[in-house]
Amino acid sequence: MKIDVIHLQNLNRYKIVIFCVFLFLFGNGEVHAQQFATMLSPAQSHIISKPGAEIIIPYTLTNTGDPVVIKLRVYGLAITDSKGSYELIPVDPSPSGTELPHFSTSDPILTLDSPFLVSSQEAVEFDLVIRTNEDIKEHDYYFSLVAEAEPAEGFEDTSRIILQNGIGSAIYLSLSADGNLDIDGEIALFEVRPQYSFQLLNHRIAFIDSFQPIPIILTVANTGDRIFPVSGQISVKSQQKAETIVIPIANQYILANSQRLLTSQPSENQLQADSVTTALLPGSFMGLYQAQTYIRVGHNPDQLTAATNYVIFPFRYMTIGLIVFLLPLSAYIIIRYVKK
Repeated sequence: MKIDVIHLQNLNRYKIVIFCVFLFLFGNGEVHAQQFATMLSPAQSHIISKPGAEIIIPYTLTNTGDPVVIKLRVYGLAITDSKGSYELIPVDPSPSGTELPHFSTSDPILTLDSPFLVSSQEAVEFDLVIRTNEDIKEHDYYFSLVAEAEPAEGFEDTSRIILQNGIGSAIYLSLSADGNLDIDGEIALFEVRPQYSFQLLNHRIAFIDSFQPIPIILTVANTGDRIFPVSGQISVKSQQKAETIVIPIANQYILANSQRLLTSQPSENQLQADSVTTALLPGSFMGLYQAQTYIRVGHNPDQLTAATNYVIFPFRYMTIGLIVFLLPLSAYIIIRYVKK
């Protein structure tokens, strides 16, 4: 029995053409793509106010992408753990009673929870108005003003307010009748994350291999009931050289009863750090180094200080050198043994 190869090839081609036509007529050929690129500034605000006051925060919403329909919403920031993580919870902008602040906008057209169109390359300016009652409790309130695209596909709970089809601005409101805030903080962790470590007289000695990146971790804890900003720097000095590397710490807030891994400002003497590292420095060949940090908590003139030491040692080069030395020696010993 012979098979007509050419006939089968033509038949397969007809099947492919019929399938493509069917897919074109009855398939979902409609594709929508939209670039969401908006900015909401300021990215965060810390307000210290008395109960019963009216607070106005000017905002600018800039759309650098395609035209988009935006809805402004207010979310509460609920702390989920002691590491400073929180989740976004929708709140009523005009709650009844005196337990929460009231939110509104100064623009009668651009209001909360009402969609509006933002054209491409358009900047919309508006004022967020926060009103508090005289009987409201004096403590910290954490919120976020979120600009969501409509229809929104939800958001991710994160301490950085990174939203799907949305952008958020954190609002930290501290209410105090006399304007004074009792803040208390401490350095919870300051160390070099070592590749190797040894314990000597109850002191841990961190060792880094030659020319390997040096990860520095700095965590500050807020042990009080009030939010505060932190700023400062990390200085790294070699015991053999007079040169000192200064790493500035970016200004950031630490929520009450939580701690936070601080991030450093980008500089020429740093590498790109990951999410679990404050700073990442390039390594050297060998030496003894000391890292010190100076952290300012709030507007307090006193500083928190800590120091740590680490050693850079050529483990890899020593291992390679030892292997290069032992191989010929072993070969020489074996050859002499065989000759005897």
